[in-house]
Amino acid sequence: MQGSDAADYEIMNRLCAGDLVITQDYGLAALVLAKRGYALNQNGRPYDENNIDELLYRRYTLKKLRHSGERIKGPKKRSKEDTVHFISALTTFLKQICA
Repeated sequence: MQGSDAADYEIMNRLCAGDLVITQDYGLAALVLAKRGYALNQNGRPYDENNIDELLYRRYTLKKLRHSGERIKGPKKRSKEDTVHFISALTTFLKQICA
């Protein structure tokens, strides 16, 4: 399979309930949650039923603004603190689901 979503489809084909996916793609995170998987972003923030709808709506709104010519800032550069936070959040998450 080729195309911009080929990797997402491959991930979803291999995903089982309870698997963890690290992604910054809200759409993929929503699909993971629908298959009863877990999803974290690259900074350790969990995606869940309490935040995924808001994140998807924000993505939709920003896409509409970009298409209308609005200039949107991208994400800030990843810092060492971001990596430390991710490792801490991932460790905490794994301890919770493996307990």
